Amino acid sequence: MSIHDLASCKHNYSLHASVEMVTDSITETEVREVIRDGARTRNVRGPGYVYSRGTVTVVAESEPCHHYIVTAFRDDPRRRALKDKSYWRRRRMRRGR
Repeated sequence: MSIHDLASCKHNYSLHASVEMVTDSITETEVREVIRDGARTRNVRGPGYVYSRGTVTVVAESEPCHHYIVTAFRDDPRRRALKDKSYWRRRRMRRGR
């Protein structure tokens, strides 16, 4: 498959991937570029491959000319995770965890 054929391939997005793409402002073009040009490693947590390029990471199951995007996210070290919020820590402390 050549680089130009990737644009004509079919890309299906899971609901989780669509939500994460909107949250992290990732376009479908960026996802295609990551799959085309990014580093590909086997996904150790499930089926498919993990594609990464720059700050964008895509987890997808791939067949010839068909990609099912499981999730896509942007790594941003400045952004804190949801569970790092101080009120979550206080809430767990009150419960005795």
